[in-house]
Amino acid sequence: MEGAVNDDSLSTKGGHLLTKPSSILSIKCMAQKPRLLLLLHHISKRQNVRTLLTSAAAFGAEVLVVGQPSFNETSHVPRRLAEALTQGENASICQPQPLYRRFHGTLEECRDQLREQNVQIWGVEIGEAAVNVEEIPWATSASKWEKEGRGGIALLLGNEGTGMSARQARVCDGFVYISQYGQGTASLNVAVAGSIVMHRFSEWAADSCQGGAEEERHVNDEFSASSVSSRGM
Repeated sequence: MEGAVNDDSLSTKGGHLLTKPSSILSIKCMAQKPRLLLLLHHISKRQNVRTLLTSAAAFGAEVLVVGQPSFNETSHVPRRLAEALTQGENASICQPQPLYRRFHGTLEECRDQLREQNVQIWGVEIGEAAVNVEEIPWATSASKWEKEGRGGIALLLGNEGTGMSARQARVCDGFVYISQYGQGTASLNVAVAGSIVMHRFSEWAADSCQGGAEEERHVNDEFSASSVSSRGM
């Protein structure tokens, strides 16, 4: 039975996905945080699109709709999610950008523009070239992103039935996979897989950002203590 909607829950039709909003990062920290994008391309099932949009909102991802000719806000954006974004009722959603933007061009043109913005495309796909998402493969680019003041990753998922196409694979800079420990299924649902990777990146980015903020506060505290001592001499 569907219960009352809590202030800190993301709601979907037929039930609630309860989430606990993480502490709000400082404005400076948010500005330094690497970007996370989700490329919606060649996803067939409406419910998967709806779930991915909900997860993107929860994990602070920008969504670019590339292709997807059947996509429309009325049928693909969960009503309560749209209301929460419009009315600012959900504390876990702190995004200055809209929930999604349409990219009017090809997948290859999208890749080129993202590369100009220092954004890498990571495909979520099982394969020999794929790296376990728990190894945080994008972390090697963090220093470059910080130095240049911009950068991040865009996730690209394959189709539910046919998987990642050769065309999709060609625009990717790397691939990640999710470890499975049970025997029940050969692969995860595309929306589930995308949500897991978005959460993993967001968790890493927030930890990195907060870690840098803690280090900066420590340096400032030492400087303040030194200044006080100097004035007392």
